[in-house]
Amino acid sequence: MRDRPGAGFLAFIVHRGTGIVLALFILPHLYILYFLGDPARYEAIRRFCSRPLARLSEAGLLGLVLAHGLNGIRIMLLEAGAPSRIQKTLFRAAVIAGLLLFFAGARLMMR
Repeated sequence: MRDRPGAGFLAFIVHRGTGIVLALFILPHLYILYFLGDPARYEAIRRFCSRPLARLSEAGLLGLVLAHGLNGIRIMLLEAGAPSRIQKTLFRAAVIAGLLLFFAGARLMMR
């Protein structure tokens, strides 16, 4: 019996968790988009989004999208016939690529 979960289980938890959070995010996002037609509300939303906490949350959203998307690519490769013995390598590659893209994107967002 193994004491700690393997890369496949961790990837599953990351994929499921980010998917749930992204699904919950879409509701307020669509609500905000609905009000962009009104100039006064648009200006209020623009001011809110320029705050540091809003920018930080946008960087968090970038991290969620990257984690979910890159893990989805890993899953598609495995389902397309990549050998399961490279699952750990694919997971590590997705994590490294995600971190590099996240820090590059977050740096641009925080300017």
